[in-house]
Amino acid sequence: MGREKAYLKIGERTIIEEQSDTLSRIFDEIIIVANSQNYFKNIDVKVVTDIIPDSGPLGGLYSGLAVSSNIHSFLIACDMPFINLQLIDYMIKQIGENDIVIPLSSKGIETLFAIYSLNCLETIKRQIEFRKLKLLDILSFFKVRYISQEEIEKFDPKESSFFNVNSPKDYEEALQIWLKR
Repeated sequence: MGREKAYLKIGERTIIEEQSDTLSRIFDEIIIVANSQNYFKNIDVKVVTDIIPDSGPLGGLYSGLAVSSNIHSFLIACDMPFINLQLIDYMIKQIGENDIVIPLSSKGIETLFAIYSLNCLETIKRQIEFRKLKLLDILSFFKVRYISQEEIEKFDPKESSFFNVNSPKDYEEALQIWLKR
């Protein structure tokens, strides 16, 4: 994209402001994992830097879980502007004895819109040490509850929760989606 995606504006607010405000309706703790604590000074949330640098999203998950005061944490990428709280609430209700609750959308496993348990922490650290940095690679180590497409459809039929802004074209599409809401 050439710029910090979290600061892209959708409507009157940045993606990260929208995410923070929306998620604070159902979560008592919001943690942003960033390259620098200076990135998000204007948002009233806990900001931490990567504990193990250069580890991608898996390192971000590790850092967030390590400082979380909760047994389970919801992970979302900073470039996903359309959060469906009903879907997240449904996912929370599916935790039970599971370590991970993760949607299986029409595009695949949504590792960046999922709930992870503190039970994952040590395995994630080990994977990072072995430089196996794909979130998908940790799933086989844990008890996972997959949210099916049929279940997703009840709350988010267009799967807009999983839309992410990776290119200028995606950003333009996000603006169009926002206008139609």
